[in-house]
Amino acid sequence: MQIAESPDRFIYPLQVDAGTGHTRGGERNSATPESLHYVVALGAAGSDYWASRFMPAMSGRAWTCGVIYGALTHLFMNFVVIPLSAVGSRPFAPRSFMAFLAVSMVVAEPSISLTVRRLAP
Repeated sequence: MQIAESPDRFIYPLQVDAGTGHTRGGERNSATPESLHYVVALGAAGSDYWASRFMPAMSGRAWTCGVIYGALTHLFMNFVVIPLSAVGSRPFAPRSFMAFLAVSMVVAEPSISLTVRRLAP
């Protein structure tokens, strides 16, 4: 079975966001934004775990705190981290901002909070 599309086509938006700007760079160029994505995800999970150790309510009310933490994480990434990165400030796009905010609030952080509640000692 052969893939009709080049994987670089799907990796390109990640490369632009990571500041590399290359469309055809092979595995080396595509590994950077992919690894940065996991660094950010692990950072969010680690900070959620760390905060839940000092605030037991985060583990007790994992759904509610996960939604709030997701919103705060999304706002921090969009208004602090990205403007300070090599990408710099981008024009505000309300539709994509709201879509990614919804994903952060409904999918990403609540799943991290529930996992921390279940697996943390």
